[in-house]
Amino acid sequence: MPTNSRLHGFMVLHSNQLEGLRELAVEFIRNNPLPVLEPEVLLVQSNGMKHWLEIALAKDLGVCAATQVELPSRKLWQIYRAVLGPSMVPAHMPLDKSALVWRIMRRLPELLDNPHFAPLKKYLGDEPTNDRRAYQLAAQLADVLDGYQNYRSDWLKDWADGKDQLRTSSAAHPSAYSVPLPANQSWQPYLWRDLLDDLSHDSAASNSAYRSRSEVHAAFLQTIDKLDPGQRPRGVPQRLMVFGVTSLPMQTVEALNALGRICQVLMLVQNPCQYFWGHIVESKTPLAKLARQRYPNKDGLPVQTIQGILSESDQYSLHTDTNPLLASWGKHGRDYLHLLDTFDDVNQYASQFTRLDVFVDPVKSANQTNRIPSVLEHLQSDLLLLNPIPEKPRDLPSNDQSIVMVQNFSAQREVEVLHDHILQWLDEQAELDDANRLLPSDIMVMVPDMEIFAPHIHAVFGRFESQDPRYLPYSVADTTPQSEPIVQALELLLQLPQLRITRVEWQSLFEVDAVRKRFGLDASDVEQLDAWLESAGVRWGLDKQHRSHWGIAPELDGANQNTWLFGIERLLLGYATGALNDIAMPWQNTLPQAGVGGLDARTIQGLLQWLRYIQQALHVLNQQHTPTQWFYELRQLVSLFFKACNDQEERLLERILSPLETWLAECQLARLDTPLPLVVVHDYWMAQMQQSTLQRRFFGGGVQFATLMPMRSIPFKIVCLLGMNDGDYPRSHTPRDFDLMSGVVTQESANSLWRAGDRSRREDDRYLFLEALLSAREKLFISWQGRRTTDHEVKPPSVLVAQLIDYLNAVWKRGDAVAFDKDKLLQPLQAFSLQYFTQGSDKTTYANDWQKAVLPVADSQSTNITSPNENYSIPKVLTLQHLHRLLRQPVDVFIRDRLRIQLDKPDEASAQEEPFALDHLEKYRLTQTIAYATDPYRTLAHLRLGGELAIAGFGQAQAEMLAEKSNELLTRFSEITKDWPTPLSMQAKQWSFDQHDLHAQWGNSAHSLWRVHTSSNEWLQIELRPGSVVEGKENYKQARLETLTSLWLHHIVACASGTPTTSMQIGFNGVIQFVAMPPEQAAQYLSELVSLYALAWEQPLPVARKSACKYVSVCRSSDTDKYETREQLTGAALSAAMQVFEGTHQRTGEFEESTSLQRVFQEFADIADQLPQWADRIYGPIADHAHIMFADSSAVQEELES
Repeated sequence: MPTNSRLHGFMVLHSNQLEGLRELAVEFIRNNPLPVLEPEVLLVQSNGMKHWLEIALAKDLGVCAATQVELPSRKLWQIYRAVLGPSMVPAHMPLDKSALVWRIMRRLPELLDNPHFAPLKKYLGDEPTNDRRAYQLAAQLADVLDGYQNYRSDWLKDWADGKDQLRTSSAAHPSAYSVPLPANQSWQPYLWRDLLDDLSHDSAASNSAYRSRSEVHAAFLQTIDKLDPGQRPRGVPQRLMVFGVTSLPMQTVEALNALGRICQVLMLVQNPCQYFWGHIVESKTPLAKLARQRYPNKDGLPVQTIQGILSESDQYSLHTDTNPLLASWGKHGRDYLHLLDTFDDVNQYASQFTRLDVFVDPVKSANQTNRIPSVLEHLQSDLLLLNPIPEKPRDLPSNDQSIVMVQNFSAQREVEVLHDHILQWLDEQAELDDANRLLPSDIMVMVPDMEIFAPHIHAVFGRFESQDPRYLPYSVADTTPQSEPIVQALELLLQLPQLRITRVEWQSLFEVDAVRKRFGLDASDVEQLDAWLESAGVRWGLDKQHRSHWGIAPELDGANQNTWLFGIERLLLGYATGALNDIAMPWQNTLPQAGVGGLDARTIQGLLQWLRYIQQALHVLNQQHTPTQWFYELRQLVSLFFKACNDQEERLLERILSPLETWLAECQLARLDTPLPLVVVHDYWMAQMQQSTLQRRFFGGGVQFATLMPMRSIPFKIVCLLGMNDGDYPRSHTPRDFDLMSGVVTQESANSLWRAGDRSRREDDRYLFLEALLSAREKLFISWQGRRTTDHEVKPPSVLVAQLIDYLNAVWKRGDAVAFDKDKLLQPLQAFSLQYFTQGSDKTTYANDWQKAVLPVADSQSTNITSPNENYSIPKVLTLQHLHRLLRQPVDVFIRDRLRIQLDKPDEASAQEEPFALDHLEKYRLTQTIAYATDPYRTLAHLRLGGELAIAGFGQAQAEMLAEKSNELLTRFSEITKDWPTPLSMQAKQWSFDQHDLHAQWGNSAHSLWRVHTSSNEWLQIELRPGSVVEGKENYKQARLETLTSLWLHHIVACASGTPTTSMQIGFNGVIQFVAMPPEQAAQYLSELVSLYALAWEQPLPVARKSACKYVSVCRSSDTDKYETREQLTGAALSAAMQVFEGTHQRTGEFEESTSLQRVFQEFADIADQLPQWADRIYGPIADHAHIMFADSSAVQEELES
């Protein structure tokens, strides 16, 4: 602890745990208080560390006030300005990365004419120099140059001086030398010199003596060196504490070291090992031995020479006698610690502290408390003490669960398994006192990509209410605004020039609350509007001029059809005329659409206002604008389409608009005033939505989910790592082929340009994995997707997880087996797997609601389906609708009539294309509509005006085809009904059976044609079916029984009334007839249907309509002679029925079509045994009475479904 106060100095303190660093920071603050109103400045690298440190300081100091927690780069720039003067150093350097992008964009057109920039010109090709490709190139170039400014300022200085070369290390380094620049990269120095020359013409830059960040840094070091020790300029904090940062550029460390001359600079660094371990790390180039080495070498290990060289035997000794995990994962930390050692002089401040290093051995701490150390604590201790792998593995304690490895099939299963484990951990510690009990907030879960895992996290953790025992509070950090509905809607609006503006896109926009509020609509209004738009035939395109961009000529006949203008005109005409669908008359080739009434004016006004704003936005977005114009136009775009519903959305809208102000300032700084296309502004704006800030929420309460990010090794009792898949972590990063720091573009060895401290994404992730391991205090949970869901193929875990498993298996064993067998770590594919509910299984779950899914089918049905329902008893009086439901699908009687359940089918996607081609169902529907119409030709014309047929010649061809098909039906209808001219008025009658009455109504209507004979009291029922009514081979034709259920029901009702009735079904390939039957026989059939309905009410009947009809047809076919026995015939009939039930590769099965069948049965076997008797009882009479009156063998067999 500090023993006396020192006004200035550069001090570095180490610990293997952040708690130790925090203790040092707290004691230093206590013993060296700053003057009143002097802020305590703490520099951290992530918002997670910021929030953790603020909470920790508040707990230890009682209050966390007058504290500034900032990013190192931002604070350091403020100090640059304080030391050199605000007039000399602008608030934002014109060659910073963000502003540099737009300066390069402005300079590109002129630069490409220079022969040196031939590679860039070849890359851009003939594309404009202000489009997306040019912007992406400018962004990449700015990023590379920004890296040079941070890590290779000596290169930029040489280039500015006209020396086109690359130094292998800084000039001060004894082994520094220069290599020539590759010929194909000679444009880079020219680009830098051009940017510096362009900068000299800036009015803002002319007031500054420095052109780049490297020049500011060099001037800062010179100025600090001239100041007297302790002479602190105004604006420089009295104390700087850099906490938990595991990587800083050389420039930043140099600046902090220089600041040590005039103020206190305290570096609090996490170090996994208490010995010197820089020489054990696998590396391209050995680190030179420093004159001052902070930590001693471990006894027994070889020591480097002055040049950092080791003999082959010494290298082998280091490989076998040290910790392999530290050697494999520690390069990133080694480089940073080596960089600090370059400036660290412990002798200057050692007297101020009683201990400089706070290394805590977890094993030793456990032994001191009489507790057996866990495997996790042994692992952390081995890293601390640099222990090698033992010669023989130790026995793993049977009850040790400090390291948990799990492999799953998917990200969803990873989160589900984690949820079960957390509940188990909380239950295990439920009896402990409050101080020691595990809380959800003690658990940190980190993933490589939050965008992938966030939906699964919300789906699993967010589905329980707070009163549910399985409820766990949680919070998700690192979600970007791009996942917010408002931002997604904004991105959709920015894509308007590329969109056809379909109804689906309209639906997507109006799913957002802020959009609905802007136009004064609620969810029910939007649903009503969508129904009107669908009826009005709106598909895509604002009008015919808008459609012209997709190749539809405005002068084409019907070019306006199915556009928004087409639909709006129909709706407004219907509103003005009050037309109804059945009597709507066209006006100037516009067919009124019924539906919009006098009270709907407000709703339709919101839609009209949206269309006006869409046209306005489309006009603006289709043009190029200067940055200033874009700034105002895009702000207006947001105000036109969004209105915040609450304070949270208000803040979100402010955050959405904030990048535009920053962008405008950057463009003005870069003097960019040329027009830019929308695509460039769109890419920039959306990219800013992904940027994180220190103001982002991190500790939100409960289980904390976050992204694996550098310097986020915050200690938690339990640390969980999900998504540790091979290829996903360590995250791969392909170096740019013009990035000279990567070494891939030079002929020299990659080692020659590498310097200690250079960043590498993969090395960052390796060290981050090590930090996560060290931050776990009680448990470490690691999960990955180890099997593929489709074929169970093995998928390897991350190489880091594989190394950890190999290491643990080398150190520990479980009896005669390895400690961690990957094959035994696999969790089941589904959360409802039988393994979770089988006695003696090692798999456990808290998802007890899935237990119902593993009950035997019979028990499940008896428990959930056939249980009596006292609330709904069978009706005393039945109607034809009840009996029709029985014939159409018997299980619907139980599901829909008794249980009153309407099983939803997935909604069909809204049509986005004009009706270019009609499918079979549409042909059937339209042909039937025309055939049943009073005036077929007017109906056909209305179909065209209503947008149901294609445009131009395609629509004419469709109209001719439909007219031909309907005429074919009507011709047969006319021939059959020439002696039946009079329509039958509505009839009604009631029958009384044993337990129930039947009330029936029938007669001529829009979808049922009834006629009365001219000379006798007989009735004729006609059903027009624009499809096939006969099936089978030439000599074995049969009626299609599944299409006759409605005709049959009305036939027996009419016959039972006492009037002789003939019923016919007219199709394209034949006519099916039911002849008149005696009233007594018809009444008997009705009585049987009523009895069957009562049975179907009691429990689901094991029968399906289409499958049963197929069974009956096969059994009653005329070619049954080929079957030798009745059993063979039954088997063939059941096989045909099963094919109908399950479907084929060409036809959808009945089971897939019916949600009721899916709810009651699982497979065809569930109904196969009882299907014969129920099929004969329900559908057998239809087959017995159906006669083929006419069959056209030359007609095309159209298998159409109504």
